[in-house]
Amino acid sequence: MKRRAIYGSAALVVLVVAVGVLMSTHATTTNLFFPTLSTCTNVGSQITVNLQANSVTGVNAWQVNVTFTAYALGLKSVSLGSSWTSGGHSYFATTLNNSGTYQYAFTYENNATLTKSTAYTFLSFVFTVLQRPVIGNFHIVTASENVQMGTYVLGQSLLIQTYTTTDGEFDNCLNRPGH
Repeated sequence: MKRRAIYGSAALVVLVVAVGVLMSTHATTTNLFFPTLSTCTNVGSQITVNLQANSVTGVNAWQVNVTFTAYALGLKSVSLGSSWTSGGHSYFATTLNNSGTYQYAFTYENNATLTKSTAYTFLSFVFTVLQRPVIGNFHIVTASENVQMGTYVLGQSLLIQTYTTTDGEFDNCLNRPGH
């Protein structure tokens, strides 16, 4: 009788550990990030800056709110990363563009999702350089900073997924000899 209880307890422990390992390897936190760009380009030139993610698991919808230094860069255009459109699923997207702030909301229709284990582009921004020399930043507004307009990553049934952010920086002709 004691031997059965020991074997039963041991099997339960093995099952719990196996499920825990499976869940920890499957559930990765998405990191949304901007690059740090250091360049020396003329006023009026265009630069492309990608908002990227390290990976996503089962994402059905998202809302991204980013701010940028409006006196340094003028937003010319924004395009959706190809990972969101390459699956053949229909989707809906909407945008809000104010000086220095850009918001993009995306959702797949018919409960489709995206899972990627490698870095890829969420959004691609094309900016016009407005000053030289100048330093500016790219900031991802989190949901904790702005509950209604912040960034959200959602799974099926619109369950909120956790994420981290890494802001970026733009430096144009700073710390360069002769500038």
